[in-house]
Amino acid sequence: TLLATAFPVILIAQEPDSLSSRPARLFRDTEPVAMSLTADFKTVFKDRDSLSTRQYPATLKFRNERGDTVGLDVKLETRGHFRLRASSCSVPPLKVIFNKEQTKGTLFGGEGSLKLTTHCQKGDRYTQNVYVEYASYGIYNVLSPISLRARLATITWLDPKDPKFTITRPGFWSEDDNGMAKRNRGKILMQQDGRAAEM
Repeated sequence: TLLATAFPVILIAQEPDSLSSRPARLFRDTEPVAMSLTADFKTVFKDRDSLSTRQYPATLKFRNERGDTVGLDVKLETRGHFRLRASSCSVPPLKVIFNKEQTKGTLFGGEGSLKLTTHCQKGDRYTQNVYVEYASYGIYNVLSPISLRARLATITWLDPKDPKFTITRPGFWSEDDNGMAKRNRGKILMQQDGRAAEM
């Protein structure tokens, strides 16, 4: 059954004969980012309201090009629709909000916020799903510059309140919509009243 939806559809208005510029620093390489994310995930993962704008403090640590560990104070928001349901994923997709002053000169320099796709569940099948979804971004990149870049990550999840929570799984970062538009010298247009198939 097709249902009318309220979410916007993203369109790109591209200038004639425009040339794509380089992507943001994070998306110029394909080497997986080794990182850890520390937060009170029990509280974060309880937020399953698709309209919620609540933000939760977290610490993101990763290694820079010289091998030094860099720590950033970030905030997390849960996001999504189907995968936001507790019945679908125990680990929902996240939006990571950065402090631009802290990110200067780092891999995440210039980023305000980015989507982080997670492993959904602990089973091996869900690990493979991450790789398949990540690969689909690469296919679109080959077909057209008007497509979002992605960067694979190996994420260690840490919750100080629950040592048993610790797990390392793949995930990936998705380029910001405006970053993709900037590369293509275009702009984002928001269109309402899209349609989606209810499975």
